Amino acid sequence: MTIADRIQNASYGPTARNFDGLILLGYAAFAVLAVVAIYLAAAGSGMTGGDVVAAAVMP
Repeated sequence: MTIADRIQNASYGPTARNFDGLILLGYAAFAVLAVVAIYLAAAGSGMTGGDVVAAAVMP
């Protein structure tokens, strides 16, 4: 019967941290930087305003 007993890992619960907010903040910052990079790259000569808006909205 001792084989059936599970070893409890007491260190798992208290040391588990919640990094969900930081991960979502990182994704949001990356998305903003990507949209700005697309906007700046599309703002070259020969591009109309509509083309720039389309490039920024639909990456």
